[in-house]
Amino acid sequence: MIQGRLILYCGHGGAENCFPRSEIDKLIFDKANSSNQLCKSTIVLMGCSSGKISSSGDSLFPFYEPDGIATDYLCAGSPCVIANLWDVTDRDIDRFFLDFLERSCSQFDEQDKCTASVDSCSNNHSRSNFSDLSFAHCVSRARDACKLRYLVGSAPVCYGVPVKPLRRHK
Repeated sequence: MIQGRLILYCGHGGAENCFPRSEIDKLIFDKANSSNQLCKSTIVLMGCSSGKISSSGDSLFPFYEPDGIATDYLCAGSPCVIANLWDVTDRDIDRFFLDFLERSCSQFDEQDKCTASVDSCSNNHSRSNFSDLSFAHCVSRARDACKLRYLVGSAPVCYGVPVKPLRRHK
């Protein structure tokens, strides 16, 4: 999670069974001690309500402290988190996810690796037609793969900054 790659999770919820919130919180609190411990990975959580943000504020300020697994990853240093706002049907979100993967990572050769990088002004990478699409753009276009486009297709959202898959040669 610290290496700056793309982390994909398909399952129930927001991957708390694989990456407990306490471990993500350690990355947040340890970043003051060591800048190398930041979470540099783009996180894709394809579980029900994995991107749901709730208010954890007190009665005086009920809406100023959003809380959720997505905000934990962002605070830990992840540039982008893609997650679902509400419960989704498994077959429709599978269609969405496969279309998202085709649009974002399938343009690379077998010898190339798909990594995620924060969008920058320098475009000196050798890219194919799809490579100019950010993950947010791929999410937007993959919504059409869902049968329930306005119910399930609208659940996935992107938190963070625009990130593009980059072609990295060996």
